Order: sequence, then structure tokens, then C-alpha cells
Amino acid sequence: MSDMVAPLRIGFGSRKIWTEHIKNYQCTNFHAFVQICTFPRENPPNCPNYNAMCLFFPSPEQDEQSFEPCVDDSSLWRDLSESETDDAFSTSGSRLACFCHSLQLLVRGGLDKFTSCRSALAKVSKLANIVHQSALFRAAFEEHFGQGKSVPASNDTRWNSVYRQIEAVVELDQLRLLDVLQETLHENLTMNAKELAQLQELVSLLAPFAEATDLTQGDKAITVSCVVPTILTLRRLLFEQQRSVVYHRSAVDELIKQIDSRFYDLLCQLQIAPTQPRSSKSLTFDSDVFLMAAALDPRYAFHRLIDHPGSQEDKNALRHQIIGKLLLVFKYCLCLMLLIFC
Repeated sequence: MSDMVAPLRIGFGSRKIWTEHIKNYQCTNFHAFVQICTFPRENPPNCPNYNAMCLFFPSPEQDEQSFEPCVDDSSLWRDLSESETDDAFSTSGSRLACFCHSLQLLVRGGLDKFTSCRSALAKVSKLANIVHQSALFRAAFEEHFGQGKSVPASNDTRWNSVYRQIEAVVELDQLRLLDVLQETLHENLTMNAKELAQLQELVSLLAPFAEATDLTQGDKAITVSCVVPTILTLRRLLFEQQRSVVYHRSAVDELIKQIDSRFYDLLCQLQIAPTQPRSSKSLTFDSDVFLMAAALDPRYAFHRLIDHPGSQEDKNALRHQIIGKLLLVFKYCLCLMLLIFC
């Protein structure tokens, strides 16, 4: 029972996500200690500095009206000292892996397998560069597609920037685009019917991942509850697309492998047999928090178990298991409240 009262350390990739919640946090009846830390095992590029933030809220002895939570204190954003780092990695608490970061790495691994459309991808990249670098081409482009119309530039640290770029090109009127390319003497960037079909299929495959990435990067809503529904839905969609995909079967297979290896622990928690062994580089998703958070979120609850590949009996057993965990937590919280206030 002592393990359950240890500080909860939550992995995250953006301080802004927590700042808005902390500013609105109210603590009136008890002394609360919240420690939020980030300790990804795979540091993304251009993100070398992961800090920890410690916030103390007033105890009953403090004047509640005079207390004002302050997040502007520079000491809150300092790097951890050696002693604080040792304490953060001690066994006295729990830490949750960053889902958004793992999702980013998952899709990055799948993008390497879209080898059949390298020629089309090269043309898209070249087209985006010309739009942003050539004033003459941009003028011709806007003349045909409208003022301010462009092709988004890609970003090496965000996979969905590549997706947005490809999606923008696919949605263009291809006849107008052909006219622009001919007028500006860039006919070599013209895509044939097969290349366009390859890109359309790529956009269709990655659209659910882009939606999931946008959802997990939200800063005005709780996102821990979307982990389980997202993985279940993405996995189901990929298995369905295995049967209908034409150009990118190897990419679909790789995405399934990435999900099963990077979220091995979570799948085991959901009583789903992964198709791949657990990767040594993967972050752990073995906490009951992910299952309980999804069950408590009215947006998901147990509705998303429809995407679970098991039988109805398996789904019912999992539902009862999660409810049992929630009841245990509620009972413990009730006992803790009685100890504090009685």
C-alpha cells in the first residue's frame, strides 16, 4: 500500500501541456505534492533538454487566499541535480512513458518501408522546395491555385509534416498543376497515374496516424486516456488494410511490427498476443493507468473494446478486470480520505 502513495511521475514532451492545467489547479484541504518529469529512453532529435518540474501546493496550515500558484519561477524549469535525478529514477514512484514520442518513432519506422513510391516522394519534396524558394514559380502557382495557396514545408522532427506535404499535393487539381509545371519548365516533376495512386494510398494509410498524432499533441485536454483506444484502432485498421493495399504492403507490415514491438507491454495488458517480441529500445507501457484512464473517460469508456481482436468473452473478462482495478483504487482513496479527515 505504501507504493500507491508514492509521487506519480508522468513522462511528457511539452511543458505547455501541463502549464494550463497547473494554473487552474485548486488545492484547498490537503497538502499535495505533484512531480512531473520526463525521462524518455530515446531522445528525439533537437530535443536534448528534458527538465523536471516540482510544484508544492498549500498545506492546511497555510493561508489559502494568500497562496497563488506560480509557474513563472525560473527554478521550476531548471535541470535536475544528481541527487534529484537519482530520486526520480528510484523505485519509490512510477513513471509513464511518453505516448506521443513513441508514436512518432513508430511512424518513422514505417515511412522507411514506402520504397515503391520513392520517385513520387522525391517529386513532392522538390515541388515543395521550388514553391518556397522560387518567386517566379510561386507567382505562377498562386495564379492557378489562388493567392496564398502553397505546399507545406516538411520538418525533420515531426513526421506528420511530411504527411501534410504529401496530402496537400495529392489534393491539388492535377491538370492545373501540370499547366504550372509546363509554364515554368518543370515538366520533370509531373506525376503519372501510378505515382499519383501510390501517393493517394500512402495518404490513406497514414491518415489515422496523423489524426492520432494531432490528438496526443493537444494541450487543452487530457490525453493519457486516448492511448489504449488509439492503439486498438490503429492496429485494427492496419490488419484490415493488409487485405486491400496495392502498393504499400511492406509498409503496412512494418507498421504492425512497430506497434507490436513498441507497445508490447500495453498489448499484453489488453490480453492481445503481439506478433513481435518486445524491443529493447521501447518505452514501457505496462502501467494500469492507461487502461483505467480510458475506462474513466466518457469519450471512450469501454466502447473502444469493439476494436479488440479477441472474442466477446475475452472482452468481458478484460472489462471486469479493469473495473476490479478501479474499485481497488476507489476503496484505497476512500480509506485515505477517512484517515486524513477523521
